[in-house]
Amino acid sequence: MPSTGQHTEKARTLKFYEINSSETNFKFKERDMKMEKIVSKWLFRNAGVFALLLFILLSHATSIKAQKLPPLLSEGSADPSAFNIRSIAELKKQYEDNAKGTTEANREAAKQSRNRLVGIAVDQVDALYFDKLKSDRKKIRLVQFILDFLEIGAASAISITNGERAKTVISEGLGALQASRKSLNKNFQLLERNLLINKMEADRANILASIHDKLD
Repeated sequence: MPSTGQHTEKARTLKFYEINSSETNFKFKERDMKMEKIVSKWLFRNAGVFALLLFILLSHATSIKAQKLPPLLSEGSADPSAFNIRSIAELKKQYEDNAKGTTEANREAAKQSRNRLVGIAVDQVDALYFDKLKSDRKKIRLVQFILDFLEIGAASAISITNGERAKTVISEGLGALQASRKSLNKNFQLLERNLLINKMEADRANILASIHDKLD
């Protein structure tokens, strides 16, 4: 049977390993916590920079695909409507023939053909204009959504994070993000497109009113 001394030595050995194991686990946990703090600090400190870069990429991105062809220039032959280029040519010929006439009926027919051609052209311009408008507004909403998402995420992280140091780091990142967003809005980086769109719509309305006044 093992002696009392052997039992004591075995107990000491087990205790030694337990202490070493606990110290090792503590060191690993401490190291992991430090790494998490460093990563969190870096991410939230640069959140504003990331948002700014993303906005620049979205606002200056160019598409490599060809520009859409207006329906007015379509070469389709099955559609007898005004969206067919052949139908447009026939309508133009009717206008030219009637414009050469001397009777009141000729002048009225020429006027109707002219008004229809103008209306078709306005419709095509509007179709392309509103398509571009929709694309621009979608980009603006996307950037605003991303900035909102980052702000909400940072604010939520502060409330669920333990440790004053981690909360301070996240708060600094949130402050940087809010300051960057305020600067963008102040310098019209996000709102200048809306201002441009409003100006375009006002000019378009004036030109359209002028066109309709001359149709009579």
